[in-house]
Amino acid sequence: MAQSDILNACNAILNTLPAFPVAWQNGQTDQTTTHYQQSFLPVESTNISVSFEGAQELTGIYQVLIAIPKNTGLADSATGEMDLLTKFSRGTALNFGGQVAEVDHTYIEGGFADGEWFIIPCSVYYRGFFSG
Repeated sequence: MAQSDILNACNAILNTLPAFPVAWQNGQTDQTTTHYQQSFLPVESTNISVSFEGAQELTGIYQVLIAIPKNTGLADSATGEMDLLTKFSRGTALNFGGQVAEVDHTYIEGGFADGEWFIIPCSVYYRGFFSG
């Protein structure tokens, strides 16, 4: 499994969330209502055995931002946060390409204002062990 497989698995889960549309990177960015934005922060793989075909650990962060128009209240943020915490809960399998990584933990972080939007970051930390 490669980091790109983990990204595809995370994107597939995000795409199942019913509450808001996703503004994909390098995609549609002209949203005017509450939406999700995603980014992927893979970490370098780590060899965890001493051999050419040894096991590797892949870790990283799949970050989802909940973008809410300013001054529209808390209802959208609560809905988006609960959807993300449910779909990306600890132990959630990230299946793609016949291999599995899993969600280690998920954090909802403090929000901040950005232009006409209020942004709430959600960081999904993942890890997987794979033979080389």
